[in-house]
Amino acid sequence: MVAPYTPKKDGPKVTQKKIDHIFAEYKPVFDDLSVHRLSDHYSGGEGSLFMYDALELDAEALNHRVASTFVQGQITVLNGSSGSGKSLTCAKGLLKFGGIPLTCPIGAYGALSDEANAGRGSHDMRAAVEHLEQRSQFKQITADPDQEATNRRLVKESCMCLLASHLLVIRKILCSQPHDLSCEKRKQECGIFQLDPMFFRPTPGGQDIFQRLFKVLRRAPYDVVEAFVENDWEYVDCHHPDVVKDFSLWVDEAQAFASKFDSSAHFLSAESTTKPKQPRPLLTPMVEIFMGRRIFKRCVISGLSLSPKIFDVALQSTTARLNSRIVELTMSDGFLDKAEQRRYIVHKLRPWADEMGISEESFDYLVLRMTLILRGRYRLTACCCELILRTGTKSPHRFLTAYVLALGNFFLTDGGKFESAESALSKREEDAINATGQIIDWDMFEAFDQDTKRRVFEMVTRFLMQGLYTALDGNQRKLIEVGIGHLTVAKSISPRVVPEGPVISTNNAAPDDGNLYQFHKEVAFLANLRVQLVAMFKGPDGKWRATQAGPGFGPSPQMGYKVNSPKEFLKHLDDGGATCIVNPDIYHGGDHIRWYKVLGSKHYIMVVDQAKLSAGKDGEFRPEMLTKALRANNPRRYYRTKGSSKKRKWLVKEGKEILECLKEMRNAEDIDSNNTYDPSVLPPELTEENFPHTICGFSLAGSAQPPAWFVSEMHRRLNCPGQVPALMLNKPFEKHLGPSWRFATTAQNEPVRPLGRMEGSATA
Repeated sequence: MVAPYTPKKDGPKVTQKKIDHIFAEYKPVFDDLSVHRLSDHYSGGEGSLFMYDALELDAEALNHRVASTFVQGQITVLNGSSGSGKSLTCAKGLLKFGGIPLTCPIGAYGALSDEANAGRGSHDMRAAVEHLEQRSQFKQITADPDQEATNRRLVKESCMCLLASHLLVIRKILCSQPHDLSCEKRKQECGIFQLDPMFFRPTPGGQDIFQRLFKVLRRAPYDVVEAFVENDWEYVDCHHPDVVKDFSLWVDEAQAFASKFDSSAHFLSAESTTKPKQPRPLLTPMVEIFMGRRIFKRCVISGLSLSPKIFDVALQSTTARLNSRIVELTMSDGFLDKAEQRRYIVHKLRPWADEMGISEESFDYLVLRMTLILRGRYRLTACCCELILRTGTKSPHRFLTAYVLALGNFFLTDGGKFESAESALSKREEDAINATGQIIDWDMFEAFDQDTKRRVFEMVTRFLMQGLYTALDGNQRKLIEVGIGHLTVAKSISPRVVPEGPVISTNNAAPDDGNLYQFHKEVAFLANLRVQLVAMFKGPDGKWRATQAGPGFGPSPQMGYKVNSPKEFLKHLDDGGATCIVNPDIYHGGDHIRWYKVLGSKHYIMVVDQAKLSAGKDGEFRPEMLTKALRANNPRRYYRTKGSSKKRKWLVKEGKEILECLKEMRNAEDIDSNNTYDPSVLPPELTEENFPHTICGFSLAGSAQPPAWFVSEMHRRLNCPGQVPALMLNKPFEKHLGPSWRFATTAQNEPVRPLGRMEGSATA
């Protein structure tokens, strides 16, 4: 950690001399603008695929997103999962309206490699934050009432240095362009230069022009920096008013600003007659300072949806001061639908496939795999396409398998269909793939407070549980943890973050040996079943297959998937499934569904858990509530027919097909080839006649211990052929829903565990 300091200041002449020296080094770049357009660099396959898409993609859905995001007089908070298309939307808006991008991937906030991240702009804001933290005058607010004013002044100085550096470059670009260039092209060129390091950092590994200008300006007195801002803005506004009439501010990776200093009192909220002042993060004064200049007509703040409340707290009172409104938008996916994603992949990779001699059958199967695995995620799809094109690989199926393994630590093959005939990947191809992992500064991570560590942990949790960023909220994540255990963060391949998995591996049935479900004594043998968590997926031939799931396994990196309607549920199954755990739609009362492979048998068991079974208003749990519980967990209750025999119809339109899918999944083909029929590992009481295809798990809420009669009554009321009820035990349930979090690496346990214990067993 660098010791705090107060920098010495340069005079205006020294500052101007240093700036002139920097621009002299970039003279060839700016001189070239008089005869060539920056956008021409992408037509020949140079530059990043992200920037090419920002320039060329003209999809109606994307244009609508841009229009609803960049609105005059509005501060737009753009939430969404990583890879959902936030950056593409904002980059396209910046190229259309003109403006300044600022991004700050601080420490543990993961990002793709610099090469894959091209198009998100300079990291000069990160340098500004680091500089701010080193200032000796920047301190927490204690007894000194003037400390907050000092902190805000220091933030303002840094923000003005950033603003001045970008305005200096924008002015230089506009002065270098031919006089007859259209307004649209001028805005586009200014945006391209600020977004793509190919231009603002032409020397590989060197500092970009914005960072160099910031370092010069931060050594200048504030009035000198203010003069640069005023003079450059006056010039641009006077000579190119059409270019800046819609000038926009785009703050990317905003979760870094929205959590920076949020738990330490460096900034406070405005005065209120009803509420005391509250701590505010860096985002609050930063937005107020930039928007207070009246330079920007629009402001877009984009970031990972760690917590929407972060933005609400950070920007509270800011909109009132600036006489603007705040609108929160959420992006759920990067592509409108699977067809759009497929068209995108084909458009990007078809020329490469033809050049490399990839067969039509192999290419079609590659596109199918990419749409299934990278479900709608623009950023990950674009990154994969870009790496394939950059490396020129001739082994695309091996490449995709390695790409997913690098991202999610999941092993995915095509079942030997094409991979086995492809040559091994070269070191260059492997290095390109390995560079896409999430980056984390572990020294910085260890220095974080617990709240920040929790946010990092939640990101890794989401990454593992949801695979490639499928949206599951915190409660759903906790319910999944009940079934498969806590997650840990592991340092595996430095400096990448690799999710180690649950405390007990995800291919185990329970987080503790025999300590999740309690069975009635009549079916006590079920507690001795040895099972593995599996993912079910439908192949291109329409047949269901199952494979062991967990870190290093599985047909898809997507472990959890939430559906919002029966139609979406059926679509997910028809698309191939490839999911271990499903949060069912509103017509289904269970909290989540998962599948287990029974060792020694060809059978699979579907487990439907409900963790909301509560006692009545009087605090007592009555037997009749069990009937309601059964209805909640029984798919046939919701996906059923109704009416007389002549007018009978399905309660849910998709119900019949959903039930057929669930039935077919019980007979899935085991592609692991390691689970043959072996009666010696099966309980002797288990027969084909009494083999359950469904276990309905219940957890009691509002009751410290279940009534003594509960398991017996549950078995009497709910047990039926093929379906067995089970009690989710309080101890693991409370343990895994408790407030404690773990960060230490936990060793992998043996691959299979007993499913539970019988009623009355003393084993915990």
